[in-house]
This record gives sequence, structure tokens and C-alpha cells, in this order.
Amino acid sequence: MTSAAPIKRQPLSRQVLRTLRDYIEEHNLGPGDRLPTERELSEDLGVSRNTIRESLGVLEAIGIIKRGPKTGAILQEADLESLGEVTQFLLRSRGDLEDLFEARRTLEISLMPLIVAHADEEDFAKLEKAVEDMKRDIERGGLGTDGDIAFHHALLHAAGNSLLMQFGALIQEFLRAPRTRMLLDPDKAQSSITDHLAIIDALRAHDVARAQSEMERHLSTYTERVFNKPRKPTKAKRAVASN
Repeated sequence: MTSAAPIKRQPLSRQVLRTLRDYIEEHNLGPGDRLPTERELSEDLGVSRNTIRESLGVLEAIGIIKRGPKTGAILQEADLESLGEVTQFLLRSRGDLEDLFEARRTLEISLMPLIVAHADEEDFAKLEKAVEDMKRDIERGGLGTDGDIAFHHALLHAAGNSLLMQFGALIQEFLRAPRTRMLLDPDKAQSSITDHLAIIDALRAHDVARAQSEMERHLSTYTERVFNKPRKPTKAKRAVASN
């Protein structure tokens, strides 16, 4: 990647995404082409690898790239106009973190009936593996962030709706930083594992009301810890309570 002037401090993710879009266009990249490594992008753009990783996560969530431990970031498509429209919309929305939390909570609770209807053993295997990966990472001194994200990505996939999966995955990437801060507390990380297991149990039992209740409790805990205040129940929770 050719040398570029360091990116200004704010807003980093938006500028990184724009720069990556320009790079793809200027180098006439297409499906199958590889982007520079996180380290190369970090050094060239003058931002942290965490910022690069977050921006690549956004591109992956909307299907522009696919990442692997050995392959790096591989371009899947180069619809730059759509990339610009989607990222601009969501990055403008990012200013209100509480709204993103609310959008995520409403989406994931409302997906429970779809997951109960569509989830198969492969989906449950992914959910259980994500929990095990989170446990293992915490036991090794990590935060379990990747396993936590993988669990919620697996839930989105199990719903069987590709559009909702991409939208939810994009929200997940934007919430990576506050999620990581919360998981710094080992007790909170362990509580998250317990919540995940309860959600899996409810889904396996085909109990939509219990699955929604467990998800509501889980995500409300996140919100209270990040914003230090209780949140009003969503319509999904009120509906469960009235049944």
C-alpha cells in the first residue's frame, strides 16, 4: 500500500473506512484480491491496530471482505457505491451509543421466534462452541470478547434471514469497544457465559417466551453496566411479562 498522510484523530473509524474504500478503487481491486495486513494498514494510516480491526470488521459484516487467520482480508465484492451509502448511514448513527444498544437489544429479542423455528444442530454447535471459546479465552487470561461476539453472530445466523444477519453483525462491530470494557471484569465475563447457556437452553426447549426473557435480561445487564442506569423494558419484555 502506498504511503499516505496519517489520519486525523477524529472520527477514526469513518476516515479509515473512507481511506480503505479509496484504496480499493485506486488499485482497481476485485473479488479475490487481498488487502494489506492490519499491521501494514496501521503503520501506513497512523492509527491503532484496534481501529483498523474495527473498520475491517465493518467491511466484513456487510460482505465486502472475508477475513481468515491465514489469508488476511480478501475482497469479496467491490460495490463501492453501496459500501459508501451503508457505512455513512451507520457511522452517522454511531454518535448515540445508547441508540445502538437499543437497536441491538430490540433486534436480538425479536429474532427469538425465528431462531426457534429455524435453528438446527449445526447452529447449536456454533453457539456452544462460542461459549466454550469464551470460557477458554478467559481461563487463559483473555477477555472472551471474540467468543462473545461469535455467540451473537451465531444467533443472527440461526434466524435464517441474511439481511437481518448483516445488519445485526454491523451493530455488533460498532459495539465491540464498550463490550470489551465491560468484560474487563472477570465476574461480568462469567455472568455473560451463564446468560449464554441459559439462552441456548431456552432455544433448545423451543420456549420462545423464556428465550426472549433470558435475552432481555442479558442485554439489559450490558446496558446497565455500560451506562450505569437501568433501562426501560422493551415491548418484547412487556409482552413476555403479560403472558
